[in-house]
Amino acid sequence: MNKMIPPKKIVCIFAHPDDEAMGPGGTIVHFLKEGCKVYLICVTSGNANGSSELGEIRKKELQKSTKILGINNNNLYLLGFDDGTLNNNNYHLVVEKIEKILFDIKPDTLLTYNMNGVSGHLDHIAVSMQTSYLFERLKFVKQILYFTHLKSIKKLMGNKYFVYFPEGLDKNDMDLAVDVSSYLDTKIKAIKAHVSQTKNKEIMFLFFKRLLKEEYFKVIQK
Repeated sequence: MNKMIPPKKIVCIFAHPDDEAMGPGGTIVHFLKEGCKVYLICVTSGNANGSSELGEIRKKELQKSTKILGINNNNLYLLGFDDGTLNNNNYHLVVEKIEKILFDIKPDTLLTYNMNGVSGHLDHIAVSMQTSYLFERLKFVKQILYFTHLKSIKKLMGNKYFVYFPEGLDKNDMDLAVDVSSYLDTKIKAIKAHVSQTKNKEIMFLFFKRLLKEEYFKVIQK
């Protein structure tokens, strides 16, 4: 299953504060433990209602979350776009801003959502496509990891948090499974750092602890 070349320098690219923890938070800890340099680009401020005050709150929550995961705040990049704007006129501007950061870092690996954005969120899908474009464009990037979920997750998630939750893959169709059982407590602690977004999510924390012992990825290499 493991097609991945061990990364030396990886940039994780996500749309919102909390995506880093709710998504591959355990994998981020794993890579850091393995001595990999990990960077995070968060494209929006998380200001779901357009509030600059909320955006500032979520910025501080993200800084706390990344510190819990082990990412140095100097390796955290906040682009500050508004929620829900990534697939319209900002599409190319987002790419330009991410590309400048990647040229400074020169990572060998990128990590983002799969092409359906995992949950189907349009901002997620936009970031996945933008990151995929940069993967193909930049010669120094050798592989991209697409965070993906198992088919069984769709039944568990249902419409509790999403109108429609896209179907995932069978385990045999994954390219990489990262054992995160040792890091689940850290992952959940990082999620809880996003106080403004964790209301009524205790059932999700229980779900993580009981069922999500691995995090899965599709891997594409050049």
